[in-house]
Amino acid sequence: MKIEIQKLFSSDGSHRTIEELYITLPKTIVDEVGWEDGTLVEIERTKTEDKDGVVHQGVLLRNIEDESVDNN
Repeated sequence: MKIEIQKLFSSDGSHRTIEELYITLPKTIVDEVGWEDGTLVEIERTKTEDKDGVVHQGVLLRNIEDESVDNN
């Protein structure tokens, strides 16, 4: 589900539409990644095909604030 939100920016008084995607994940996954509110993530679309030829779309979420990621 895609959600569009109007936000007011106090710095210049402008309204901007921001798209958000709400996903429910099991608590064990949320606990495992250990991301806090506000963690910046990158989204990468993936496509795989199973042995029966069925194509599956996926989304990879990658923490880009993680210090272990080489930012050079």
